[in-house]
Amino acid sequence: MTEIFWHFPAYLESYMDGGKGFRARPYTSIRSGKWKLIYYYEDKNVELFNLEEDIKEEHDVSSVNPDVVSDLKGKIFDWIDETQAPVPTKPNSYYDCKQ
Repeated sequence: MTEIFWHFPAYLESYMDGGKGFRARPYTSIRSGKWKLIYYYEDKNVELFNLEEDIKEEHDVSSVNPDVVSDLKGKIFDWIDETQAPVPTKPNSYYDCKQ
């Protein structure tokens, strides 16, 4: 199966509210078959979506699919190693991951 990766290792400031806050935070995601996993570097949390059943990505099913999460996280980290993709090494002190 062919996987597709998205890698965004940076913060993207908000264009609303005078540019205060962030509209994106560092992440890498993978699409593998019906699954899409998003791994966030800020807090190491993940979100998993079954795109066959949830095309809008509204229902995180990571807690009920731990084997899928583990497999896809492994593929993300292998891809990062293989491509030598840059990875954030320290949190942005201006970002509040508890928002």
